[in-house]
Amino acid sequence: MDKILEGRRSYPRIKSNLRVDISKDILAETIDLSEGGMGFSTQEIITSPEISLQIQFPESNFRFKTEARLVWKRDLESGGSWYGVEFTGLNEAQKAELRKELIKIQIKGLLNEIKIPETKKLVSDFFLRDMLNYIGEVIKLGLCVTEEKRYCEDLERNLDQLSTQILLKGYCLEEVLSDKKIMQKVKELFRHLISTWAYKSVIMKRAFEKPRGYPGDYRMLEIIYDSKPISKNIGVYFDNYFLKNPYAVAVRIRKDRLREMLINFLNETDLNKVNI
Repeated sequence: MDKILEGRRSYPRIKSNLRVDISKDILAETIDLSEGGMGFSTQEIITSPEISLQIQFPESNFRFKTEARLVWKRDLESGGSWYGVEFTGLNEAQKAELRKELIKIQIKGLLNEIKIPETKKLVSDFFLRDMLNYIGEVIKLGLCVTEEKRYCEDLERNLDQLSTQILLKGYCLEEVLSDKKIMQKVKELFRHLISTWAYKSVIMKRAFEKPRGYPGDYRMLEIIYDSKPISKNIGVYFDNYFLKNPYAVAVRIRKDRLREMLINFLNETDLNKVNI
């Protein structure tokens, strides 16, 4: 079920343990949470498809209320049920605030590992300023892609610029971080946070997951050689961004150069004198 749900989700989810107050004095605990919805467990039976709920973030005193729609239910062996709901009452400002709080939760453990205050601030700024802005802009682009219903070069340029900028900021952060283990965790968090959108690209998803155990498997090479997007919606734009990456371009150049070398060899060689 988790893989199916992951494919349907529009926002990255985090594991969480927060108190949820639901209409009619029902209490629950979150299992996972995103700005678009959440899963929670409760001993109470919920029958109404529409509920009101309130979630408290105790460490930051952030609290939000929203209406939600029940999407699915699964009974738990330990008793009670696990419910999945979609938020229906959050405006864009509330979503942005919730997005920030979710990122704070994501990076909390990482920041606790960093002992140098200056380094901690650099990592915090990367996620709570640069990454937060990037995700917000990608969400807007995703909505524009849905509305356009056709490929738009302006949207492609915007995504290219945004993605290049956030990667450059990441490279700059890597240059000043001496702790490679911390930087590796930064990269893992980055990939998790952007995966909901970037992995709409079949090409990017395969590149990150390496289903054959290494990055340059035969299928990936064929995709790079063809140099054509194979995904849908915003995934098409991430496909093209990947295919224009210097590494992908270099793979195609090597292939073309090798073909030229073989053709020249065959044209210049008397095959009748070659021992086969």
